[in-house]
Amino acid sequence: MDSDGRHKYSKCTMYDVNGPNPSAIIQCTNGWEYDTTEYESTMASEFNWVCENGDIPTTAFTVAALGNALGTIVFGHLADK
Repeated sequence: MDSDGRHKYSKCTMYDVNGPNPSAIIQCTNGWEYDTTEYESTMASEFNWVCENGDIPTTAFTVAALGNALGTIVFGHLADK
């Protein structure tokens, strides 16, 4: 469902039309085509941060922010010594 409550197609799954059950839903197998009008490549396109890997950038940012907070406390204390 989109933000207006309308049904929309999944961008991460497809029907397995060549398999024994044509109505079975599987992960996309044909790869991705990225929009390169503005940039030739991006981190998301280089590392395929889509669908099942889409949470990797958020996790990396969270770990970096926690490391920054912890580092501020630890190195601030060490700098005072």
